[in-house]
Amino acid sequence: DLVSLKEAGYLYLTYNNQAAALPFFFRAYALTHDPHIALQIAYCYNILGDNRSAYRYFSLATLNSVSDPTLNLKAQIAMTNLAGFQMKILPNPFYAEFYYAPFYFGRFNLI
Repeated sequence: DLVSLKEAGYLYLTYNNQAAALPFFFRAYALTHDPHIALQIAYCYNILGDNRSAYRYFSLATLNSVSDPTLNLKAQIAMTNLAGFQMKILPNPFYAEFYYAPFYFGRFNLI
């Protein structure tokens, strides 16, 4: 039963046990391919620290949510945030910035 699978997954999420909730959401997603469930699976993977699997399910939620623009936007924002987390190349306490618009110092004034 789809409703009981989703409710069991959400029950484990209320106890902050994402690893136990994932099998229930997997079975529910296999039955329906619902983008809301794919988004929930991606959030669970994100909390567990598996960003590659989270990105995969966020992209599945994006592909399946063509008719729901708010869900599509949530999934795209989450994918963008994951990409930002993967771009950290320097360990703490170091910091780096990349500028794409170069400065040009003219001879007589700042242009």
